[in-house]
Amino acid sequence: RTLKQLQAYVVANGKLPLQSDKITKTASGANLGSWVHNQKATYHIDRTKCKYAMKKPEIYDEWTRLLATEPFKSLLLDSVAEWFRTSNQLQAYVVANGKLPLSTDKRTKTASGANLGGWVSHQKKNYHVDRTKCKNAMKKPEIHDEWTRLLATEPFKSLLNLDPVAE
Repeated sequence: RTLKQLQAYVVANGKLPLQSDKITKTASGANLGSWVHNQKATYHIDRTKCKYAMKKPEIYDEWTRLLATEPFKSLLLDSVAEWFRTSNQLQAYVVANGKLPLSTDKRTKTASGANLGGWVSHQKKNYHVDRTKCKNAMKKPEIHDEWTRLLATEPFKSLLNLDPVAE
């Protein structure tokens, strides 16, 4: 039932509901954006690695079918793919504007609807040159390596004001 509600929301709005959206509720009264976040967090391509209800074959199969269709295929990327999509969006923004997006600028949104400047702030806060000291997504080797590469190249080295060696 909630999956159908999600499909209707995406058709009507062309995007996923945000976790912070307190208005869009599931039939049980939960936040639809939080529900989507939880589904993404508990899903794994290998069903044996799924968590909670996603382990059930009927739920797993239904979610997997949804992931194979557009627009959900591009909207419901796994966290690593979503991070790289946002990183590419940041790089395009910097090339076009010669600066980083401000964390207070509500007009610069990521593909998932979050504030792009806020995303940059989170990456800076979660990064450490020693990956074992990183937080959240920055702990993942492919993400840490890409952020480290960006920090070492211009214009990001100057704009982000982070020295990956000194951090």
